[in-house]
Amino acid sequence: MSQKGESINHVTLKLASFEGPLDLLLHLIKDAEMDIYDIQISSITDQYLSIINRTGQMPLDAIGQYLVMASTLMEIKSRMLLPVIDSEVVEDEIDPRTDLVEQLVEYQNFKNASNKLESMASNRSDYFSKEQSCTPKEVVDEQPLVIPGLNLDVLQNAFKRVLVKQVERQPVQKKINVQSFSLADKITEIEQILVCSNGRLTFDDLFEHPMVVSEIVLTFLAILELSKLDQIKLKQTNSYEMIQIIKVEV
Repeated sequence: MSQKGESINHVTLKLASFEGPLDLLLHLIKDAEMDIYDIQISSITDQYLSIINRTGQMPLDAIGQYLVMASTLMEIKSRMLLPVIDSEVVEDEIDPRTDLVEQLVEYQNFKNASNKLESMASNRSDYFSKEQSCTPKEVVDEQPLVIPGLNLDVLQNAFKRVLVKQVERQPVQKKINVQSFSLADKITEIEQILVCSNGRLTFDDLFEHPMVVSEIVLTFLAILELSKLDQIKLKQTNSYEMIQIIKVEV
């Protein structure tokens, strides 16, 4: 495995360039060409702490999350440096890095999904900048998804917001029962929730229970698909209100 990370000069790195401690860690892991499932915790911890120590004054709420991660890394590092006494006992122990790796993988999935949405917003900006026209239905079906009254940036921000809420709601150590869902399953589930909610709910209502990133992404795609099929309407009166999901009556 490459030792590139040992000699990287991080003087030019600034915490303001990252969205949080997980974003910084992913950058360090990628830069060092490490396997995310086999992190060289000693090296990464040293690099992380070096960057934190070089950071100038920052608001307490901004630096606080980085310091919490620093303490987590130091704890993991110390646990991995403990001498091995009984090899049989060690085999049954959970790798101290497991929880951190799971959180990094979840965050990486979030980043990938977010980047995909940004790409969609860029590719479709021309469509969203135009007012809705009276195009025949058969032609509309061939066009990229256009949602009257909303643009993809609004949906992307809503998507990011629910992801942040999920991360804040779930401690790193908390385990979530992962179920297998298909897009069709999620569409059916949303339709059933709408029926039970008199045909109206908010975007955030669909993300109230704990979810892994993959389920959040699938739920978001199901919302877009239902909108594309004209089975729901997405409405936001102003930028301060939550997005409303309204069932289209046949």
